[in-house]
This record gives sequence, C-alpha cells and structure tokens, in this order.
Amino acid sequence: GVRCADCHDPHTGKRIATGNNLCMTCHAGGRVDFPTAPVINPTAHSHHGVDSTGNQCVSCHMPVTTYMQRHPRHDHSFSIPDPRLTKELGVPNACNRCHTDKDTEWAIASHKSLFGERPDRPSRTRALLIGSARRGEPAARDGLIKLLFSDETAAWKATACRLLVRWVMDPVVVQALQARLSDESPLVREAAVRSLGTAVRENAAPVRDALAPLLEDPVRSVRIAAAWAQVDQVDLNSRAGKELVHMLDINADQPTGRMQLAQFAMYRGDNGAAIRQMRKAIEWDPNSPPFHHDLAILLSTSGDARGAVTAIREAIRLDPENAEYQYKLALAQNEAGSTPESIAALEKTVQLDPGHARAWYNLGLARSGANQPREAIAALLKGEAADPSDSSIPYARATIHARLGQKNEALVAANRALRLRPDFAEARQLVQALSR
Repeated sequence: GVRCADCHDPHTGKRIATGNNLCMTCHAGGRVDFPTAPVINPTAHSHHGVDSTGNQCVSCHMPVTTYMQRHPRHDHSFSIPDPRLTKELGVPNACNRCHTDKDTEWAIASHKSLFGERPDRPSRTRALLIGSARRGEPAARDGLIKLLFSDETAAWKATACRLLVRWVMDPVVVQALQARLSDESPLVREAAVRSLGTAVRENAAPVRDALAPLLEDPVRSVRIAAAWAQVDQVDLNSRAGKELVHMLDINADQPTGRMQLAQFAMYRGDNGAAIRQMRKAIEWDPNSPPFHHDLAILLSTSGDARGAVTAIREAIRLDPENAEYQYKLALAQNEAGSTPESIAALEKTVQLDPGHARAWYNLGLARSGANQPREAIAALLKGEAADPSDSSIPYARATIHARLGQKNEALVAANRALRLRPDFAEARQLVQALSR
C-alpha cells in the first residue's frame, strides 16, 4: 500500500512533487512497486477543465478540513466521493464541498451520470456496515464478523474488532475475536484484546485464559492492552503489569489520565481511590460528560444512589441526546427507589435510541413491577426485536404471560429463551411447569 515516503520527503516532510504531478508518480503507469495502480488522465477522469479546482486529484480524493479554525488538513483516506452516503449516513461528499449552491440530490444525479451507479463498491458497503454497527443494529454483527475474516487491510479488521464490542457477550463474537488474537498485525491483536476485555470483566474465564499469552506479546501496545483487559488480576510486577502502570503514570497529568487511574483503582477494588481520581478529572475538565458518567457509576457501586443520580444528571445536561446517559439515570433512579422517574428515563432512552435492547428490557421489568403487564410485554417485544440474541428478554416476557394465565404465549417465549441459551435453567423449569 501507499506509505508516507511515497509522497513526502522523509526528512523534511515536504511533498516530493506538486499538484497532480504528485499523484501521477503512481497513476501515470510504470511503477513496479504499484503494478495495480490504475492509469488515470486527470482531465478525462475528473470531468473538469485543466487548471480548474475540480481537475485537481486532491479536491475529490483528499478534500481539506480545517481543524481548530486554523489548521487545514487534507483527508488522507484517499476516499472516493459518494454523495449517496451523504443522504444515507450524513457523510460529507467532495462534490458539495465545492458546489455549495447545489443540494445532495443534484450531487447524486451528477455523480451517477458521470461515473455510473457502482452500488457494490467495497468502500460503500463498508461504510453502510459501520453505520449500521454504530446504530447498534443486530444485523451488523454478522457483517462485522465477515469483514473480520475477509478484508486484507489490518485497519479495517481492527475497526471490526472494536465495533463488535457491543455484542462481545455473544459466543459467536467471542470466538471470532479470539481467532484474531493470533493475527499477524499488532493493530488487529490489540483491537481484539480490547474488545474481549469487556467479556473478561463479565467473569468469562475461558476468555481470560485466551488473553493470558498476549501478556507476553512481542509488541508493547498489545501487552498493555492485555494487562488492561485483566487489570483486576494482572501481576503488577510482571513486564506487562509494569508497562501498564508506567503508561498510567505518564498520562496522569491529563484529565483522561485521571479517568484511567480511576478505572484502574475501581478494577483493583479500591472504589474510594477511584472516586477521588474521578473527581480530580472533573476538577480539571468539568465540561466532559463521560467524566460525570463514570463518577455516577463509581458512586452507584459504592452505594451512593443519590450521588449517582446527581452525577449522571450533570452528564445529561452536558450531552442531552446521549441515550446511554439516560439509561444510566434510569438505573440510578431505580436504585434510589424512584420508580416513576426510572420509567420516565427509560422511556427517554428508547426515544433517543430505539435499538437500545437493555433499556427496553428494563422498561418491561419496570412496567411489570408497576402493574402494567400489557405495556411491559410491548416493551419486551421491542427489546427482542432490538437484540434477538438476548435470552433474558423472551424469558422475562414468558414470566409475565404466565402470570396473566396466557399459557401458550408463555410457552412460546420460554422455548425461545431456551433455544437461544440451552443451559438456561430457569427457562427450562418454566417450560416444564407450563407443560404439566
């Protein structure tokens, strides 16, 4: 693939040629090290006149974004403009960056007339998959696993590993991520370790065993990731343990570093130290919503439900459209004994994120506890649709149907839970009781 030194002088950082001449060092043909690079005539390819902005390769494939109001940077992903992704995902497109007087529909039509439909271009398929995964759509799981084993680019495999963290308690996902622990790329190994770390913290002993060899990985970033994934048990006197502590110390002068120290203390069983570190992070950066969110979690686990409510409300004030914060508010309100407020927060959660399966699940339980069985069943059905792999949701629905005397519906739901998790003892007992 293209490396920095193909375009930049390695000593000065300056480009080795100007304008389209730089791109033509590969795309004029004849490069032995890039035999598959297509030969391109910039004028014919761009459909823009010579010396026009649109004739410059970088205008379409490396558009400029200005960062911090002072630093214009070219996009180095070498992307292909796709106005349809603007319509479907909100991704900017190079056409409308120049043609600001035109709308997206014009860009879509113009692009199609000049370059054709190209519906199956890998970059487009990948973008749609990533968008689906970020929305938490269950169908994205299988697409990410396929990407994990079919794409040759390490960065995309690593991206798939990180996005799969949403489904990391799914045995199929765990198996796929474990297979990438031996990937030749340290980028992929590290990403797989980081995602599997969530499963470790849910007491998945086999995953912990699979990660243990990565503590001796030849690459330090992978060793540190493996140590962090097993931070509750890692030997701090081991090489990986010492490297983890060193990394935490280096970052301790930053708010995010204090947040990491808080997490470290929490996983090592010292909630008091964790809360102190988190408050220090907030003192240094009071406008960061995740800090208030993490403080709420720590206060909750320490038994301070009211303090957790106050902290998570501050996170919501700073980021009111974050569904996860609303969900955590609901949990904190429930711990504080405020059931109506908890239900209201759960309803706000699913309004912001209709695909939040656990919010639907908890809303179902809360409505059932509030003597609203039909509304509870409706919420649980939404939860099943959002995450068809979660056996606890149909089981909860089965118990409500059973209490209502709806034997057939209860049997169907309980059997569904058993199919999803054959070792689900409570679901099996319910099926047996209903079958008598």
